[in-house]
Amino acid sequence: LIYLGDYNGNPADTFQLASIDTLNIDSNSLNIIGYPCGQYDDIPQKSGEEQYHVRGSCTGSSESVINYDMKSEGGNCGSPHFVEKDGNYYVLGVHVLSKNASKVNQRMISLIEQWIAEFEGASN
Repeated sequence: LIYLGDYNGNPADTFQLASIDTLNIDSNSLNIIGYPCGQYDDIPQKSGEEQYHVRGSCTGSSESVINYDMKSEGGNCGSPHFVEKDGNYYVLGVHVLSKNASKVNQRMISLIEQWIAEFEGASN
């Protein structure tokens, strides 16, 4: 998480948090960008030194997990799962395991808002 404070630039340059349950999206438009270690079927062996983008489909979700069919490896942990909609980017989850992401839900949003408040309080 990178907090930009009072960012006055173009909102399309940033990622917003959203729940996959409330954002009406095409389930085939999920993305992940990260630094994988290992080997994808169509990508040679990776050392985690290069950034890669993979697109795939959401195959289901629960209250706290998003399941997907994208290829992911060690090194993708912590990477955002995101979609683009109407020129804006929305983070829907954070990669934690093969084919699974922690889902952005109200609990996660509240925790991030708490961290931001603590950060802003500490910097004053």
